[in-house]
Amino acid sequence: MTIKNAGAAIYGYRPGNESTDRDAADWVIPAQDIDQVQISERGEDLADTAEFSIDNWGGKHTHESTAPDHGDRIEFWLHAPALAEYDRSDRYGEDDYSSDDDLAHEWTGLIRAPVQNEFSGGESYELSFEAGDYVYEILGDRRDYHSYREETPGEIMRTAIEAEAEEIDTSLIDMEGPETNIRANGKKLLELLHECLQRSNTVSWSAGRALGLKPAEEVEPRLETYKGAGDYNSASWESSDDNMATSLRVVGGSSSELDDERDRESGEIASEHDRLTARIPTRKSELHEIEIWIDPSVTDSEESVTVRLQSGDDDGPIAIEDGKSDIEDRTLSEEFLGNDGWVTFEMPSHHMHVTEPWVIAESGGEDGQYIGTDGADNLAYRAHFPFPVNMQVDREEASQRYRRRDEHKKAEEIRTHEAAEDFANGHLDENDHPSREATFEASRPRFHALQVGDLIEVDDPKLGAVGTYVVKQRDTVYDGTDVETSIITRRWE
Repeated sequence: MTIKNAGAAIYGYRPGNESTDRDAADWVIPAQDIDQVQISERGEDLADTAEFSIDNWGGKHTHESTAPDHGDRIEFWLHAPALAEYDRSDRYGEDDYSSDDDLAHEWTGLIRAPVQNEFSGGESYELSFEAGDYVYEILGDRRDYHSYREETPGEIMRTAIEAEAEEIDTSLIDMEGPETNIRANGKKLLELLHECLQRSNTVSWSAGRALGLKPAEEVEPRLETYKGAGDYNSASWESSDDNMATSLRVVGGSSSELDDERDRESGEIASEHDRLTARIPTRKSELHEIEIWIDPSVTDSEESVTVRLQSGDDDGPIAIEDGKSDIEDRTLSEEFLGNDGWVTFEMPSHHMHVTEPWVIAESGGEDGQYIGTDGADNLAYRAHFPFPVNMQVDREEASQRYRRRDEHKKAEEIRTHEAAEDFANGHLDENDHPSREATFEASRPRFHALQVGDLIEVDDPKLGAVGTYVVKQRDTVYDGTDVETSIITRRWE
């Protein structure tokens, strides 16, 4: 079924114009100039795309001040009387629609692909451009360099977005969820989001200019029953085991655990000449990180603190005055020393040829910093040593039902057993059974109203589609005044 008598408009906003008022748009393309719009919304690979074909008679939409251009935010609005009775707010309850007229806010994008204008004689010009989802395009352009410890996916993404992508609204990000540790190390924000989703049972979506995150168990989607003939004109169903696995071994990077420590009883001022030392017994060839206790308020100094590793003997380090003799060192400036507590010094990659290295703590000047000792002028410390992260998760029930299928994944960014287990369970939740997909061409208006992420009940045993399905892709074509919609769904298991 084609929805007839639909109207539309495209509103464009230049970079820097963050208004949501359509009257404030930098350019507008009305319905009579829109030849065709094709939008493909995808829920699983976060890569919505859209193509726009515009009647540019006389070049009226290519004047420099009003022409669509790269980086412009676009708002596509759609009105169809047949859809007016259906609630088309998104699946989490946020209403993206205008209250002052019948136009529905259909999609928000960012122009990225080449903008083309073709001349075909007389005053006839055809303008075309492509766009991607506004939120995910920006996330794919920005990078983050923070490290996150014991933070939820929502906390991680809100911090990263507010620092690097302030155009994106974070009000729909839920702060609840499992805690994890991530080093961004220059990752694109979109990669960071993917990593957060892999480590937790969290769903992500975009709504206009906002990114939404929510634990999957808190999602309350609508459920409607679709029974076949009458709801859709045509449909297909298929099952695939291409990505199936019932056992997964995750080989992560390296993590660390506390293996040796000397309790703090008091403290001393360590400077560039008066250093504190301690000897660390170790069974490994590398020290991953070391914590020392620092209270900058005692000396009120702005000096940095350096932690060094040296070989030596029972009398002390081999050359305490000579930094070139160090196995490794790490310096933190004053702003990273905290306020009265243990401070972590992550040691760069190194190899120790000694079993009992000396650790040396010093400040970057003569004033010094107050550093914890064991009460006998020896440096107090907590030494963490590396270990490889490996985790295997098996799904016995799935193995019995479909036969065992082993998979092996390397993920250097995973640095705790908990994160490896979360990653494995998340992967197996999606892949320990065959994927079942059903594609529908919408017939009744209520099918046109479905959004990506909606859960629907399908009861079509003749097709083979029975049970709960999630909408993973929605393709919309606006052609003149007609709207056609097709839906791709995946069995929700």
